[in-house]
Amino acid sequence: MQIQTNERIFICGQTGTGKTKFAQKFLPFYPRIVFHDIKFRNSDLIQQYHFTPVHDPATLLIYIQKGKKRILYQPAQGGEKEGIEDFNRVCEIVFKTRNIALVVDEAQSFMTGQQTPYWFGEIQRLGREYDIGCISLTQRPKEIPQTLLSESEHMFIFKLKLKQDRIKIMEVCGEYVDEIENYEGEYPNVYDWKLKIGLRSPKPEDKLTDVEIKEKKTLLDVKLLLQTMPYYCFLQWNAHQLILHGPVRI
Repeated sequence: MQIQTNERIFICGQTGTGKTKFAQKFLPFYPRIVFHDIKFRNSDLIQQYHFTPVHDPATLLIYIQKGKKRILYQPAQGGEKEGIEDFNRVCEIVFKTRNIALVVDEAQSFMTGQQTPYWFGEIQRLGREYDIGCISLTQRPKEIPQTLLSESEHMFIFKLKLKQDRIKIMEVCGEYVDEIENYEGEYPNVYDWKLKIGLRSPKPEDKLTDVEIKEKKTLLDVKLLLQTMPYYCFLQWNAHQLILHGPVRI
């Protein structure tokens, strides 16, 4: 599997599944990146990856113009008080900068119904053309507009507890996953695809074992196949493959 720096990645999973730590593993591969941290949970990026903290759009623009490569955007008001207009302004700056990537933690916080802020939508729609990558993270995919999901080239699904959230994912991945009523954990029904199984957290040097599944498999069959895998796994649907990695407790 290859992910280009101008592609869109969608990561979802309930709290505590490790989705944010997993997203951080991508950061060293981006030459320029803005990490939008509405809940101030990623301050470790300042030390670990040498991010520069910024708290308002005006300063963000100045720092980008000065050549800062890694910026951690934590809104001055913090938490849920940050307005959608402020977020939209950040997205506008990123979009007009080009050749950059944006990470949005808690993406559902900026969606109004099924509406996406204008400039965030432009990043989703035209990002690849202008070399703008985007990683969107959420614990509530039900609150994410369908267009954002459909524009994502790569989708990583960690454990989702609420059935409404699983159903929303199935609306996008329905051609790969059937019988949503049986999907109560990490392992949906698997049909005629190649299942790639990794035995530890994904790293560049990892070698994955290919297992051809030529006949219809039930939910139980897949669970038995994965019994030796520690912790839990995450799934990624890409092209016509179901790619399963584990463990993800990073």
